[in-house]
Amino acid sequence: MPKCKAPKKKIRLEVSVDDILSHKEVKTIRVLDFDYEVRLVKKPNLLNAEIDFGGASHEALVIQINQDNHLIQRRSTLIHEALHVLDHKLVLGLSEDQIRRLETGVHSLLVDNGIDLSPFDKIVTSPEDFIVEESVEGHNESVAR
Repeated sequence: MPKCKAPKKKIRLEVSVDDILSHKEVKTIRVLDFDYEVRLVKKPNLLNAEIDFGGASHEALVIQINQDNHLIQRRSTLIHEALHVLDHKLVLGLSEDQIRRLETGVHSLLVDNGIDLSPFDKIVTSPEDFIVEESVEGHNESVAR
């Protein structure tokens, strides 16, 4: 069985493979009393979406996140799109550049202060994020990529 290359940086994933595979309910994030459905997609297709990362539809209450991006990028994209929702709902008038800067700052603030972002993992993780490798003893091990 071919083996995949290990990631350059290991990430501690707080959800098990069984949690992901059995997680059939719709994934949502609540922003200002609005429940946005979060969809992991191969290529975001919402209008005005940044093709590489994600997009949000305020009318459909949907956030799309590119599942081909690394887990850290998907977490950051979720923060970015939540900031767009806040901007829209609070009529702040932020530019894309301001949203990007806030995304970087908020993500850094949370990570640098040890804030647990593992609840986001359940939202931005899919079964494709796991590969199965055979160990020397013959046991299958799940490895987050």
